[in-house]
Amino acid sequence: MKTINCKFLSETSGYKCIIDSLSLTNEPIAISTHHKSNKSNKNVKILHFSLCTFDGFPTNIHDIFPELMCLKIKNSKFPHGIKRENFAQLNNLIELSITNCDLKVLPEDLLNDLLELENISFANNKIEEIDEKIFDNLFYLSFIDLRGNTNINIQYSGTNTSSTSLDDVKNAIKSMSLQEEKKFEILQEEN
Repeated sequence: MKTINCKFLSETSGYKCIIDSLSLTNEPIAISTHHKSNKSNKNVKILHFSLCTFDGFPTNIHDIFPELMCLKIKNSKFPHGIKRENFAQLNNLIELSITNCDLKVLPEDLLNDLLELENISFANNKIEEIDEKIFDNLFYLSFIDLRGNTNINIQYSGTNTSSTSLDDVKNAIKSMSLQEEKKFEILQEEN
């Protein structure tokens, strides 16, 4: 079992664990415990990965941080893509942010186990493909950020006076899917 050194911070949004510059798999991990006074893994609400490579996702994150509510992954890589099983056990999450990670595809079932999600960001990736039903079972969703991607550039916020609605996001995804289908048809016709 790989032991990981974390940096722990107390912020107004909650107690945070920061993990930088690692290669991770779906093997269980251990966390070195150098907590702030009167804190433990049970107090961690935010887990932030930066500059990591995910050949899988540690299967025991939910056991280490049982009260985890926010997962942020930034400037990292998923060489084998991102999959539902990466986050299936993190069903307490209300925020998921995976930004600047060169993601190209968001599978239809990616968020199926994360029914409490309110805020999602896949900003500044290279997303070319999203299934139009990806957000269908997320009834608490109030924020989606898909800006800065290859084939989609839209943001939805249900808490402000933005003119973009959740239906606009779904229509943009559907339109993106139709464009990809047309490209595929043209390629087939050329061959």
